[in-house]
Amino acid sequence: MLAGVVFTAAALLGDPAIGSTAGYLAGTAGTPLSTASVLIVFVPVNVLIPLILYHTVHQRVLVSVIHTTHARINLYQLRSLYGLSLPGAYTALGVIAFVYGLWAIKDPAEEANAIQIGISLVFAAIAVTTFAWPLLGAHRRLVNEKEARLGEASSRFEAVTRELHRRMDSGRLLHMDDLNKAVATLEIEQNALRKIPTWPWQPGVVRAVIAALLLPVAIWAIQTLLGRVLGV
Repeated sequence: MLAGVVFTAAALLGDPAIGSTAGYLAGTAGTPLSTASVLIVFVPVNVLIPLILYHTVHQRVLVSVIHTTHARINLYQLRSLYGLSLPGAYTALGVIAFVYGLWAIKDPAEEANAIQIGISLVFAAIAVTTFAWPLLGAHRRLVNEKEARLGEASSRFEAVTRELHRRMDSGRLLHMDDLNKAVATLEIEQNALRKIPTWPWQPGVVRAVIAALLLPVAIWAIQTLLGRVLGV
């Protein structure tokens, strides 16, 4: 909070003037009422931003610790892990919405410059990192568990096929049906294990974040295409 207060004071005292009006008041009437209405929003937002950043980082670190050291890994019961991906998804969507807001208040007639594009890309990277980074620990644990289970299934599959070959070579074909069923069952198990995802999130959550990231790109591409077609 102290950092927010310092930042707000620096912005109010050091903001360059546009004519006789400070930059953060540009576009207003410059009356005491308009100044007060701007400051009512300007001051709390600048004070809350550091608190929101701290809360976000703290929350993401806790999720990473929980996934890395405390979560129980069960490849067949992943729903409990999915819940911890939702806060990161909401935060990422909030960051993306913030970027949309910055572009929404920009003058449409003004072309985007390198700084604006760079800031947008930085925030997009922050959104992706906020969503994916805390889940890396769980991802590594799921990969290790999956490889261990696949190793066990492969060892059993090898043992059963060796027994099957031994009986075929010796000409003893009794109870071959049981061995065939065992081979088929182990093959089904291996295929099922290979299909288990190793990222602790639901596909719909990932699609929502990706769609939010790609939406401005799609809008820009459509606007550019229409501008060239219509000659605007």
